[in-house]
Amino acid sequence: MATQVPKHLLSRLLYPNPVCLLSVVAAVPEAEDPDHASRQWERNVMTISWLTPIDNHHTDLFVLNVPAAGMEDLILNIGGCSGADVDKYATLNISACEPGWGATITWPPPSWTPQEIPPDSAPRRQKKGQDCAFGPLVALENCVAHAMCRIEERQQRHGHDILFAVIEKGFVQSSYWDGRNFAGVSAEVPPVLTFLGSKRFGYTVPTWRDL
Repeated sequence: MATQVPKHLLSRLLYPNPVCLLSVVAAVPEAEDPDHASRQWERNVMTISWLTPIDNHHTDLFVLNVPAAGMEDLILNIGGCSGADVDKYATLNISACEPGWGATITWPPPSWTPQEIPPDSAPRRQKKGQDCAFGPLVALENCVAHAMCRIEERQQRHGHDILFAVIEKGFVQSSYWDGRNFAGVSAEVPPVLTFLGSKRFGYTVPTWRDL
């Protein structure tokens, strides 16, 4: 069962500093047309920790997917290949769904007409309490949290894009949410992962858990 995280607690999804899998959908540049009649799409996913410089598709929207223990090999395999060379979803047998564990997404989608997305230079801050209109997004079905994000600003430094983004909506499996905190609610729940470097992971475990 999925739980939507209240707006004022969305940042709690990132408090454990988890390893994340960032998933995006972007229009194929040569296939763009003003009426979206024949637009073609490509998808990608990458491994990210908060000490990692990133480059990815030029899109304003993405999903941060939080994996849990048992997904370490998939995380390393996603980080070990390039979306420019392979479709990672097909190659690694990754199941995709709408954020919040909605409908399973087959690929290529039979039809997908996104809502208009503001240009990069336009401010995208939403008024308090106002929902954000999202275009196409893909989430990873086996992850335990989905954070739907919108980029507000880009800056370049040393050849890398630094992205300033906001979480517009967040969903978490109920077994990882006690109403205020993002963590397993019982000892049987696989813990969220953090990355130690050199292909090694750690577990994020609440202090109240009896090990």
